[in-house]
Amino acid sequence: METIFNDKGIIVEIWLSKEESNNAIVKQQLESLIKKHGTKKQKVAVFYSGKENLTNNMEALLRANRRKLLI
Repeated sequence: METIFNDKGIIVEIWLSKEESNNAIVKQQLESLIKKHGTKKQKVAVFYSGKENLTNNMEALLRANRRKLLI
């Protein structure tokens, strides 16, 4: 688990690997971090590692965005 605080401390990013997503201890730590930082002054964003092919998904996203620009 990686925790990143932005420069102004407004957003707390928490990054989890595939293995960490299924770990009970990590889930407890995550809940604790969300309770600690999930206030009106701070927002917590949790990012989970994906299970699909990043290259294929990025290519599809870029093509979809290009089609929207050409319409």
